[in-house]
Amino acid sequence: MIGGTPPSRDTAKDTFSCKLKCYDPPAGETYYVTLSRSKVRISSYADDAIRETVEIWADGKHKLG
Repeated sequence: MIGGTPPSRDTAKDTFSCKLKCYDPPAGETYYVTLSRSKVRISSYADDAIRETVEIWADGKHKLG
């Protein structure tokens, strides 16, 4: 990870999110992963290997909330 935004929380809806700025050396790409209670979103990537790696990681995690 090379950066990101501070986590935010909406207490009225009991939701949260955090956006991480990541770098993948083999692909030479910078991309973003946004985590929330029910979703993991990947953006700004071109190499499908990045998506596959993040999906494998996310599938191995319990519910975030």
